[in-house]
Amino acid sequence: MGRRGYPPEFRRKVLGLVAAGRPVVEVVRDLGISAQSIYTWARQDRIDKGLEPGLAVWRRRS
Repeated sequence: MGRRGYPPEFRRKVLGLVAAGRPVVEVVRDLGISAQSIYTWARQDRIDKGLEPGLAVWRRRS
């Protein structure tokens, strides 16, 4: 069975920490995730918001 990844709530929390000014290297160290994951999530977030070209991920809203 493959890895399922991180839940969307966790990704939003991580991006919020970085947006609030915490250095990526600090978030990586504290949460034990890769810097590449953070950069990938940030890029996808910009795409989803229409700020960068690419394929948006359609998410269900509860």
